[in-house]
Amino acid sequence: MQYYAVLAVATVIIGLLTLVLWRKTGSIAFPIGIALLYYWTLLGAWFIVQDLLGGNTGLRYQYYFYKLFPVRLDDDYFWTLVLYSSFIVVIQLAVLHWVRTPNESGLEIVPIRISHAKILILTSIAGLIAYLLVRNSLASAEAGNRSGYAFVRYDPSVRLFTVHQILNRVALLSLCVGAAILTAGKRARYIIGASVHWTTVAGYIVVLGLLFHFNLLLGNRYEIANSAIAAVLFYLSNDRRPNKVLLATVCFIAMAAVGYVGFTRGYGGEDVLLKGDFGTVLSSSLNENVVSNEPFEAHLSLYGVIHKNVPVTYGSSFVSLAASVVPRILWPTRPDNIYIYYIREVGAPDTQGYNIHHATGWYLNFGVSGVIAGALLFGWFWAVLFNQFHSDLRNKSHVARVFSILSFCTCTSAIPAIVRAGIEGYKTIALEALIFPTALFTLASLRIVLRQNKPALAIHAPTRAPTPRILSSSVGSGTNCSLGR
Repeated sequence: MQYYAVLAVATVIIGLLTLVLWRKTGSIAFPIGIALLYYWTLLGAWFIVQDLLGGNTGLRYQYYFYKLFPVRLDDDYFWTLVLYSSFIVVIQLAVLHWVRTPNESGLEIVPIRISHAKILILTSIAGLIAYLLVRNSLASAEAGNRSGYAFVRYDPSVRLFTVHQILNRVALLSLCVGAAILTAGKRARYIIGASVHWTTVAGYIVVLGLLFHFNLLLGNRYEIANSAIAAVLFYLSNDRRPNKVLLATVCFIAMAAVGYVGFTRGYGGEDVLLKGDFGTVLSSSLNENVVSNEPFEAHLSLYGVIHKNVPVTYGSSFVSLAASVVPRILWPTRPDNIYIYYIREVGAPDTQGYNIHHATGWYLNFGVSGVIAGALLFGWFWAVLFNQFHSDLRNKSHVARVFSILSFCTCTSAIPAIVRAGIEGYKTIALEALIFPTALFTLASLRIVLRQNKPALAIHAPTRAPTPRILSSSVGSGTNCSLGR
């Protein structure tokens, strides 16, 4: 029963701290981010404890016990739960310490103006390149009626799979955020679109449909979920009067889409386009979000490391992170990341990919102190992005303004990627959630003009809000990605 006690106490503390954090910031992004952390950190433990105590949850995750290592309710698992719980709590305490209560009274916010046509063109180019990089491998998978998810990512003929992933994720995320800006229309607070024609709406529908179909064939759940969360959070912050009916509809469709991709990712060829009763397919897709094995794989990693007494590497992830600036295609023997070390040390077969929890990555580098240090860094970084989002944007360069406006929401939506990777995951997040989206929207806000008969880049003329100033008199306003209290 001590396992249930740890989980119950941790859940109550996490819930109370989340409430305090929301009341201090007024931002619904923090509760959503904490929920994502909890999902991949502690949720699976409830089912594991119940099953190992003689219950039957009906979830099919036990095959990990044969592929990775068996799990027992012993002191090592108890210590695992304590460390995982501490990891989330320290993140929350760090955010509470460093985050500032927004105070935007008297600040004039002049929204950045972007071209929707440029968003469509840039995301289409990124998506097309991502497709071309895996086209032959995907065609082979379809020809053999094999799962694109299980085949393409492990196909040795795909030499630039990481580049494909980055371009695909940036394309889908940026397109969804662009759609959120389109939906806000003239009510936009931070980023507003140029004139909108019916062809713009049609363009978003077509490109989004193509990217969804591409990710459906590849079984990419994370890319769709990440983009949907980022779009919803940014819509809440950008629209002065969010349409709650529209918001609920989009969330429902996104959940169904994510579940459908997870439900069909083991199929190959045209089998992913399931035929049958729509209600059955819909309920199966939504149910997939509940019964998925996602909460277990990363969760198990810390127990395996502790139970097998895997030696600490004393900062190997930082060496790997520094070396990763050189593509592996140019440096095939560059130092491996902490995930490879974890898989090798626990004796997992290399015929399947697994996940390593972010806390496990820090533990493998510096032990228990690493888990605490990693949580402090995580919380500090999250708080800094929030503070930047609510800072005075008038004194920043154009690129810095775009970064400050986008980064908090895009980084929050990327928490699943952070929590399922070691320290090296920060590089991926920096590229996919921060640098490339900022660059893409910066380009979309520029226009070419002739100055002294020479072409030059200029910022789209800013469109001021209907009122001279946008004031925030309460913490729970829409400026904080909040639905209100």
